[in-house]
Amino acid sequence: MSTHKSPSESRWNTLQRELGLRLATRLFNELSADPVAIDRKSSGSVPWSLSIAYGAATLVYGTSLVLGGLGFALLLRPWQTIFDPLVAAVFLLLCWAARPRAVAPPYYLLRRSDFPILYALSDRIATELGTRPVHAIAYSADFGANYRQAGWTNKPFIELGAPLMAMLDSEERLAIIAHELSHGANRDPLRSNYIHGAVSTLANWGTAFRPAAIGSLGDGLPFGPIVSLLGIPFELVMLALSEFVFLLARGQLLLVLRQSQRAEYLADLLAASVAGSKQLQSALEKTYLAAAVNDVVRGHALTTPYESLGPRMAAAKMEIKAANVESLRAESLASQWQVDTTHPPTALRVRMLDLKPIPALPQLLSRDESQALDGEIERIVALSEREMINRQIEAAGS
Repeated sequence: MSTHKSPSESRWNTLQRELGLRLATRLFNELSADPVAIDRKSSGSVPWSLSIAYGAATLVYGTSLVLGGLGFALLLRPWQTIFDPLVAAVFLLLCWAARPRAVAPPYYLLRRSDFPILYALSDRIATELGTRPVHAIAYSADFGANYRQAGWTNKPFIELGAPLMAMLDSEERLAIIAHELSHGANRDPLRSNYIHGAVSTLANWGTAFRPAAIGSLGDGLPFGPIVSLLGIPFELVMLALSEFVFLLARGQLLLVLRQSQRAEYLADLLAASVAGSKQLQSALEKTYLAAAVNDVVRGHALTTPYESLGPRMAAAKMEIKAANVESLRAESLASQWQVDTTHPPTALRVRMLDLKPIPALPQLLSRDESQALDGEIERIVALSEREMINRQIEAAGS
């Protein structure tokens, strides 16, 4: 399966990463001098940058409505030239690109009756954090975990990646669940559909305007070279328009990304207040093992694809040495590896937790519950192992 991205998509992804890393270093230096400021500055009034971001988002949606109105007006009035319906179609498509979208819920949901310990633990953590219990817990074949508010009623879900869960012990799993649930008690601007939708709209507009290549308009057409030559001025205008829209998207993203990364640090502190700093640090550093776990699954997929993956994952977990994590920690810090641009580099998150150590709450998970949770995680790995194996077979064949 191809993962090729268009130049516009690659440009937007590169832009997000550059902004995210630039902000991450400044933010860590600022907050590491006063870790208490993470909580204090995130829980007060709305920062001026977010106020501007909400205003800019409103302007984006207002512009899309104006474009939609103009598109309908051009369609309904008598056409003066052949370009009238084309311009109308462009305006309507730009308006459609900015339409409100409900976040989709996770696909593979776990029934509460089948995973009582996992749900009970999630409910217990939500109570400690003072946030809503999840509507449902889901699993995936991804090496990670996420929190989302889905549907038009913003029902909360957490999705647990089976490969990551297989590498964690019970206390680390508790820490990851606590971190994801902390987003429900946290005000992360990019988790707002309103803000996120505006940023996505600008990125989509910039991508749509950008020509694939200057001088390629006539490729595959009769008299192609002549069409390409005549089309160069039009393509240059579209390129300039694309650059302008990307500049607006960059400004909108810049306004909220700093607050979003601060919200991630706050989610870490909230999770540590329940699960403990050391436990969360250990869980975060297991995310460095994604490539190693993929190698294990790939080896299984290419040698014994019809046997159970569970024992292979359990063996891989036992083989992980502290030296491996230390090496990966140094590599992560050097490369400033991050989950995505809304997250500070993981190594910086681990270091921030060192500055404000918090013990875990006692008796949040009993020994019997811990053993039962291990069994439920094994079942989640079994449910997702076919997809994990198929992904590696597809990757090997691409």
